Amino acid sequence: MKFQSVLCLFFACLILTALPALQSTLVIDDATPNQVHGTVTMYNDTASPVEWTFGDTNWIDLFIDGNHTHFGGVTIMINVTIPAAETLIEHIAYEGPPALAAGTHSAQARIRWGTDWAPITTPINFDLHSAFDDFNFAYQVQFAHPDSIAVMLTITNSGTSEITYNFADNWYHIVLDALDITTTSSYTPGNLTLAPGEQFSTLISYYPSSPLAIASHFMEIFILNYGALPYTMVEVTPTDTHDIVSSPLTNISVYPNPFRQATTLSYQKEESGPVQIQIYNTRGQKVFTCHANAKSGTNDFSWNGCDKHGKPCAAGMYFVVLDDGRSVQKLKCMKLE
Repeated sequence: MKFQSVLCLFFACLILTALPALQSTLVIDDATPNQVHGTVTMYNDTASPVEWTFGDTNWIDLFIDGNHTHFGGVTIMINVTIPAAETLIEHIAYEGPPALAAGTHSAQARIRWGTDWAPITTPINFDLHSAFDDFNFAYQVQFAHPDSIAVMLTITNSGTSEITYNFADNWYHIVLDALDITTTSSYTPGNLTLAPGEQFSTLISYYPSSPLAIASHFMEIFILNYGALPYTMVEVTPTDTHDIVSSPLTNISVYPNPFRQATTLSYQKEESGPVQIQIYNTRGQKVFTCHANAKSGTNDFSWNGCDKHGKPCAAGMYFVVLDDGRSVQKLKCMKLE
């Protein structure tokens, strides 16, 4: 136990003695209630290179109001070198929770120095103004399988007056295991108006181009101009059609399949209502979207194999995604030359 303590202290302190004097500056690139991004510029104005050795990949961090969000890095040896008269630029971030309140905040860049964090820039102030002050975001994973993940995102107006916000296309996205992934929502981008206490929910779905591993995955959801929602661990389980979602969409088929000129998606819906049909290629890129008001009973949708600009899509495999806001169904189709 004593040996382990000495070893841990060695990796924490390593060979760090005196903090080198560098000309370092911090600039805040963007700030939202749940995320602040900054850029640190470190200039070595000496005649000798500055060399550091760290035992953790998270060797530099952004402190907001004296706090930071250090999730723990990978315990490996990290060598950082700044040659004489050269500059090192690092991008750092602060992520909630807790969310930052609107107003003035202090920011400072610090590096891990021994068992503590040493400042390398002077504190700077920045103002945070949020269009989401009265918007609360929450989400719940509906299911997570190797071929699909579905998340219900809920927005609540917790204020005392009506709020209208213009959501652009790609106003949210999912990060799974630190990788951006393509998502699709049952909500069409546009103006969202909520009365005090009113809620709005939309189903976010993700379809990987290759199956996800059956394991725990780190997941975050980012909202444009807001930042990251609290992260969660998603347990991907084997697909079981009996436990995904009770689907009001039945008898779904694509015919002909494979096809050359056009193919038809047929489905039955229990009740009339809006549906969204999206078509993705194997790289996860959305090539076509259609919004329709489906009737109760059998519905048909014909796709001519072209993208949203009317340009013929290349031959290959495509995913047809049918979403009515209550459930999401996916089929594969093959376009031939």
